Amino acid sequence: MAVQGEAFAPSDGNRLNFGLVKGAVWLRFVVEAGSGCHEPVFLKLGNPFGNRVSVFRRVQGEGWTLEASPLDPVTGAGQLQIRQAMVPVNPLPDHAAEYLIRVAGPGPVLAAPTIVSGRGLADEVGDRTLLGGLLAGGIVSLVAYCAVLARLTRLRGLWAYSASALALALFYGIASGVFDRALLWLLPAGQDPFGAVQRVSGFAVAIAALFHWFFVRGLLAADAASWRKPWHAALLFGWLALAISLPFAATQAIALLSVAVTIAALVAVAAEIAAALRRAHPLARATAVAFGSLAVAATGFVAMYLGLLPWWPALIHATALGVWAEAILLSVAVGSQVRDLRGERQRLAERTQELSRLSQRDALTGLGNRRAYDRTVPETLDRCRRAGAAVSLLVVDIDHFKEVNDRHGHGFGDQVIQALSATVTCSIRTSDFAFRYGGEEFVLLLPGLAMARALEVAERVRSGMRDSRRAAPDGSQPVVSVSVGVAQMQPGDTAETLFARADAALYRAKAAGRDRVELETGGAGGAGAGPSGARFPA
Repeated sequence: MAVQGEAFAPSDGNRLNFGLVKGAVWLRFVVEAGSGCHEPVFLKLGNPFGNRVSVFRRVQGEGWTLEASPLDPVTGAGQLQIRQAMVPVNPLPDHAAEYLIRVAGPGPVLAAPTIVSGRGLADEVGDRTLLGGLLAGGIVSLVAYCAVLARLTRLRGLWAYSASALALALFYGIASGVFDRALLWLLPAGQDPFGAVQRVSGFAVAIAALFHWFFVRGLLAADAASWRKPWHAALLFGWLALAISLPFAATQAIALLSVAVTIAALVAVAAEIAAALRRAHPLARATAVAFGSLAVAATGFVAMYLGLLPWWPALIHATALGVWAEAILLSVAVGSQVRDLRGERQRLAERTQELSRLSQRDALTGLGNRRAYDRTVPETLDRCRRAGAAVSLLVVDIDHFKEVNDRHGHGFGDQVIQALSATVTCSIRTSDFAFRYGGEEFVLLLPGLAMARALEVAERVRSGMRDSRRAAPDGSQPVVSVSVGVAQMQPGDTAETLFARADAALYRAKAAGRDRVELETGGAGGAGAGPSGARFPA
């Protein structure tokens, strides 16, 4: 039986929802015991959400006695937690006992009166402990998941989503009674637990809504400069005021401020999503659906909280279910974004690598350019010096190249350069390096080769170039020769000093008549006289 006001009315079930109540609600129970009833049983009210709960008992032929007061967690008559009024009911066999339970507001009043045995009560405590453990594990998993996503995607706002999920989990844990024991343990002696529930619940909801706004802003890449707008500043100020006033302000003031901040943040979230939809942001639709699922779940819980919907156990867990539904939907969307970002990064890395390669390649010959030379030669010299290996460097220059361009044109000159590039490539190993140093001058770096074998390479280049033929525009096949200077790395050499000695050897080859290989010691590698045909003067 239940009453609100003056008259009692029969109840159709054990799920009672009176909505917001300013005064008090009285619940009347008659408990009868059969002749075989010997096990202790409890009358459990369950989740009344009231500010004050008082339990009165009357046995046949006796008056009413107060069984428990709302602020005594454990009394001689029974146990009363924040939202769990559990009173031992042990009438004599074949007797009945009558109970009146007064649940006072202001606030919502929901109740699920049941009779449970001591064993059933222990099982329920175990179930609630298990639920709390699952909730804690889910929170840790969600935060870890957001951390991994934040690391992989660099998406802004994922840490804010973790904070929002934590705040919603706190609210859910308090609303469902999972955190009751912890809250009682944390409260100072004499502190009103019901007021603490309302304060922390309101604060958790406001924080969740505010961090949800931060998350959506970061996810949908809103303009950072918009933080200076008065609307955003007002939200932040409201949150700070709520945080500062939590320990000091009246419960009703906290509730009003929490509602204001929550509504403002949710409106801001909806505005951010609407703006992202107008911009055709790739995550806007998924975010709208995900946020909508959470909003529907939270709306169902609030409607039940206000008495607009009957008390349905699933609605107690609607907030947590909404959080996980939103997390799953966002996971799909962000996972797709992760794949797109990784593909884009892979393409960008490949493009960057290609541009880096092209920036160190000569466009005409495909050999390394001066930039590649400046990077490769010092590294190679240091590596060979540490390994105790020899290194030789060749400087190759086309003889009378200016006259080739003047007589046959620059197009033929480009062909000559390409022919020298092909000859050089065929004359060296895959572990060697060839560079077009500038104009008609080439440099060959030969790691692991001492002077004698470097001389063989230089001679192959010189003779191969002289023996090659290509038709000039006038139909002739002029002989084009090269001169080569060779130097080997000495202790204390740098890239500059090694090149300087090879370059000096090249100039001696030019002075000695060209079409020659000259060593840094001054020894000649031989002057080659080309076959019959046109030849530029030495």
